[in-house]
Amino acid sequence: MKIAVLGAGIVGVTAAWELLRDGHDVILIDRHAVPASETSHANGGQISPSHADPWAAPGSLVRALRWMIDPAAPLRLLPSFDLAQLGWFSRFVSNTSAGRHAENTERMARLALYSLDRLRRFNSAEKLSYNRRQSGLLHIFRDPEAFEAAKPQAARVTELGCDRLPVSVDECIAIEPALKNVSKQLVGGFTSPGDESGDARLFAERLARLSRNKGLVLRLGVAIEGLVREGGRVRAVKLAGDERLDVDAVVCALGAYSNPFLRDLGLSLPVQPAKGYSITVPAKPARAAPKVALIDDARKLVVSRLGGSVRIAGMAEFAGFDTSIPGPRPKVLARQAFDLLPGLRHHQDKGADLRFWAGLRPQTPDGGPVIGASPVEGLYLNTGHGTLGWTMAMGSARLLADIIGGHAPALPTEGYALSRF
Repeated sequence: MKIAVLGAGIVGVTAAWELLRDGHDVILIDRHAVPASETSHANGGQISPSHADPWAAPGSLVRALRWMIDPAAPLRLLPSFDLAQLGWFSRFVSNTSAGRHAENTERMARLALYSLDRLRRFNSAEKLSYNRRQSGLLHIFRDPEAFEAAKPQAARVTELGCDRLPVSVDECIAIEPALKNVSKQLVGGFTSPGDESGDARLFAERLARLSRNKGLVLRLGVAIEGLVREGGRVRAVKLAGDERLDVDAVVCALGAYSNPFLRDLGLSLPVQPAKGYSITVPAKPARAAPKVALIDDARKLVVSRLGGSVRIAGMAEFAGFDTSIPGPRPKVLARQAFDLLPGLRHHQDKGADLRFWAGLRPQTPDGGPVIGASPVEGLYLNTGHGTLGWTMAMGSARLLADIIGGHAPALPTEGYALSRF
């Protein structure tokens, strides 16, 4: 088949790769001149099946409401009368029960583990360089009550095959010596030795180049204006300049922009943009930079060593499609980052050394992505991965390729289908 994949972020590029491997003629299209120019560009860098947890959990609504009045809160809900957003939050609330949380956790962990396995198989075959680190992940806690409350979920995901093992403060410091200066603030943590990290932007760029060498057609820097539906199915993609690209199938991998793009076809996806921030600083001095990926539970920060840089990502805002970096939020993130890693603090006073970024995570109410056929024949979906696009990309791509090709998928696909909503 001739298949157009819309969106060249990490989810779109990996989907194009798997479809190409299956023998399809694949065209990857993006409005930017370089792959991974939006949400995948400067994300947290972590590939973390051990933390493929849904945001919708018992108590999460109460925490979210409390955070609304805190400018430094990790999650902010900006009030809106948008009907789509209100409907999304209604579905979110329905997924906060213990039963739904356990079900969603199992489904997300299953896909994340499968995706990590696919990534490792890929790396064994292709040796792509993207600042990969296989040193695991350490999740640290400052609040003893929060640490105790986190233990049942840690045990649950460990039973699912995603190790999240409790460790003492001394063990935390032994795992990550860069935390020595904040050791008195810690009460313990969880270690996940099987997790990885890497630069999603580098991976997407280099996988797109590798795919092009194997026959992928790249149409970058081209605006996608819509889809052509004829005879009840999608027949073509409309591009800038009145160009019509006839295809047999289309994959929508437009992340947070998937929903507004598909409205003209009468589709409404349960995907809302959750704005996130990151800063990137030089890993200097090297001894002050972490060797393992980190999660600071109290501040909901993720930290990854990416070659000669350290990436610190966090915060989420439901504020529409604004990707600007205004106000105090970036400064709050920077202050929290240097409080956690004071050895890197000298970069705080050197504006040129700090690279700020904001992007839109495509978030579903239950936390899981939407993968598979849409109600419109010839149109397939691969979107809604939230903060886990990098973690779930390779597995999602393989599931999608199996669905399109009529092969038996390695995982049950019903829990990722649009029909679950």
